[in-house]
Amino acid sequence: MTPVQVTQAKPQEYQQIQRFLEDAYGHSRNFFPLFYPQVWREENTDYAHTLLVREDNQIVSLVRIFPMKLVLAEVLLPVAGIGGVSTLPRARGRGYMSSLMNEAIKVMDRENFPLSVLWGDRHRYRHFGYENGGQLLEVQIGPRGLQQTAGPQLPVHRYQGEPYLLERMFKLYQKNPFRKERSLKEMQHLLERTGLNTYYVEDGQELTYACFAGERGGQDVVEYGGKPLPLLTIFQHHHARFGYSSFVLRYPGPEFVPREILEAASSWWFKAAGMLKVVNLRKMLEAYRPALEKVFPRDSRLVLKRETEPAVALGWQAGKLVISSAPASEAITFTDPELVRFLFGPGRWPPFKEVTADSRAGQIEPLPFFIWPLDHI
Repeated sequence: MTPVQVTQAKPQEYQQIQRFLEDAYGHSRNFFPLFYPQVWREENTDYAHTLLVREDNQIVSLVRIFPMKLVLAEVLLPVAGIGGVSTLPRARGRGYMSSLMNEAIKVMDRENFPLSVLWGDRHRYRHFGYENGGQLLEVQIGPRGLQQTAGPQLPVHRYQGEPYLLERMFKLYQKNPFRKERSLKEMQHLLERTGLNTYYVEDGQELTYACFAGERGGQDVVEYGGKPLPLLTIFQHHHARFGYSSFVLRYPGPEFVPREILEAASSWWFKAAGMLKVVNLRKMLEAYRPALEKVFPRDSRLVLKRETEPAVALGWQAGKLVISSAPASEAITFTDPELVRFLFGPGRWPPFKEVTADSRAGQIEPLPFFIWPLDHI
C-alpha cells in the first residue's frame, strides 16, 4: 500500500479549506469563520498546524491542531486541542484519518505538548489514546430556583460590541482561576460568533455578563462572569422574555459554586470535561507538580508507565515532590485510556494492575482540567 502523504496547509489554500470543511461537515457557506472566528477567520488560521491529505491536488481529509495554554488554579498547562477532523465521504475508508491523527500526535510530541484534548465520539478517538477525563460539574437552575433566590431588580442589556464593555468583560474573565489564556482580540472574536448572544447588568460599578449559545437569546450558558445574584437577574430576564425554563452553569468542582447559585440550583451532576490524551507523561506530571504537591501522600511513592514511554516515579525528597526516572519493573503500566481515567477521573478509577501496599495510588485525587464551553473547538 502506498504511504499516505500528509502535508501542511498553505495560506493560499484558505478558500479551498473552507469549501472542503463545509462539504465534509454538511455546513452552510462560511460556517467555520462565522462560528469559530477566533481560529477560522483567514487572519486567525494557523496553517502550520493544519494537516491535509490530497487526491489529485484536492483536499480530501484534514486535522487541525489548536495550541493553547490553560490556567488551572496554580497549574499552567500547554495543551494541544484537536479539531476540524474531517474526510470527504467519497474518500473514507482509505486510512487518511488515521494517518492524519498519528501525524498530529507526532507533531504534538515534537512541540512539547504534554496533553491533548478534543470533543467527539469516544469509540472513534479511543483508538488514538483519547479517553473521557477531567471533572466538570454542571448546575441546573429552573424557574422555582429563580423565584426563591431572586436577583436584584436591575435592567438587563445586550452587548453590542462596545469596546469599553469588552474590556470590562475581559478583566472579569481573567479573574477566573480556571481558564484558557486569551488576548483581548481573541475575546472580541469569540463574542462575535454567530449564534452567540451576550447580556449584562450593571450594579453600581460592578458588571456581570452571560453568553448564551443559540438564537433568540438561547439558553446554553457557555460563559459568564461577575457576581452570582446579578447573574440570576439575567436568567430571570431570559425566562420572562424568551420562556426558557432551565439554565446550566459549568464549574471545575463544587468548591467553585457560589452559595447563591447552590441555593437556586434544582439539580447538578458530574461529567467528563473532554477527551484527553497524555502525549508525554513526564512533562505532564511536571506541569501538574503544583497541584500534585497538595494531594500526593507524603509517605508515598508511585511509579507509572505508559506502554510507549519510560517509567516515571513520584515521591517526596527533603520536603519536595520529585519526578524522576524509574525501572519499568517497579511501574504500574497503563494503556493511554487507562492512564487518563486513573489520573483525571472524573471519580477515582482504580489502577489496572496490582499496587504495592506502600504506594497508596488510589488516594491520588483526579488532576484538575477545565475549559470554558466558549473555547471548545
